[in-house]
Amino acid sequence: MKEDLYPSMLWDSEEVRKSRIQVQKPWEREEFWSFYFSRRISIYVSLFLAKKQRISPNAITLAGIAAGLIAAAAFLYGSATSFVIGCFFYQMCYLADCVDGEVARMKKQSSAGGVWLDIGLNYALYLVSFCVIYGVSKSQPTLGPYLIYLILVTIFAEILATNGSDLAFGQGRISRETVSMRKRSKWVDAGVFLFFTQTGFQSGVLIAAMLWALSGQHQVLVWWTDYHLLVGLLRALYKLKLNVKYVTASRQEGGEANESVAHGGGTRIADQRAHRRESQVHD
Repeated sequence: MKEDLYPSMLWDSEEVRKSRIQVQKPWEREEFWSFYFSRRISIYVSLFLAKKQRISPNAITLAGIAAGLIAAAAFLYGSATSFVIGCFFYQMCYLADCVDGEVARMKKQSSAGGVWLDIGLNYALYLVSFCVIYGVSKSQPTLGPYLIYLILVTIFAEILATNGSDLAFGQGRISRETVSMRKRSKWVDAGVFLFFTQTGFQSGVLIAAMLWALSGQHQVLVWWTDYHLLVGLLRALYKLKLNVKYVTASRQEGGEANESVAHGGGTRIADQRAHRRESQVHD
């Protein structure tokens, strides 16, 4: 059945099931954490907020940004308690990133401002990643400065790869290619999520922070963070490699004409930005 492709709960009503199909993504296009956790809860929050006339999708996005900034501040402090608090607000930020788009589709409200705010929410998550590394680096006085530099390089490469591919190739062509590789099976999807994605990293941080709070030992958090910092850099470099692949292909197809567009007035990218504003709502 079509409903089986979407997130679900045993107690979903007919209204909830129809709403899931209307505003959520099927398994093959959804992130692991969103499909199995966030989206299963978010639909109930979205249905409640969609009935509130004074609450707009943009307001939900702003609340998510605020939650992300609180999470970042908590991680900066660098204690076991602050890390647990930071993980909670990170999940609130991630939930808001699901709810804003669902409410926007329910209310049929989309705007360029909404897309802009959604980009801001994504950048708030980059800030959270930096603050996690900063908090962990406090316990590593020798390697700390190098870890901070490495996360800055990783964030730069990730932004360049992700935003560059979306602008240059339209509709997240590279993102779709990388997602399709992990959707070969649910086990592959789970493994890739836990060991190779940003949301998987944050899930592990939550577990490691709770172990730290209970045992007083934070070595697991240090190992997990160092591992994912390396993975994040390799992931960003892989995306950059795909960018280079498509740039090379586009130059071979369009020659000097494409190059003049890329380095001149930027008409092609401007047109794609306009198309995204018209068609893209919150994720």
